Amino acid sequence: MFEIHIHKKYLHLIATGKLTHQDYIKTLIPELEQAIEKNHQLNVLCEIKDFNGVELQAAWDDLKMGIKHRKDFNKIAI
Repeated sequence: MFEIHIHKKYLHLIATGKLTHQDYIKTLIPELEQAIEKNHQLNVLCEIKDFNGVELQAAWDDLKMGIKHRKDFNKIAI
């Protein structure tokens, strides 16, 4: 599951539990696309709590998203 907080050019992402394809499709990708459209480049803080893994499809979603938006992230901290 993702919890997302956007503050100007900063995106705070909290990942908990097992990440699924639906988490990416319904939450992360739409929020990220909107934030990038509004701010052009983002600084990202990814906080991981009680993490139980990632579904294979979700890992693929993450890879595709990272490649598509590789120039849209200024800094990323995990």
